[in-house]
Amino acid sequence: MPFVKVENCEGRGICVSECPVEAISMEGQHAVIDRKKCIKCGACLSVCPCEAIRPDSENSQSRGHESSRHRSIE
Repeated sequence: MPFVKVENCEGRGICVSECPVEAISMEGQHAVIDRKKCIKCGACLSVCPCEAIRPDSENSQSRGHESSRHRSIE
């Protein structure tokens, strides 16, 4: 499941329009991924020019330490 690395997100919203299931929205100036809607297709990973959307494998290293800097909706 991808997640948003907030410190990299510039709020361009390219990922929002690319998501085929509308699982990404903008909250303030950062993208947020709805984990219930996400189908893990990876479309958002390939279009983010800021590399703010990262694969879950990078986030799993910090499980239990997820902060507001990593944004997703459970």
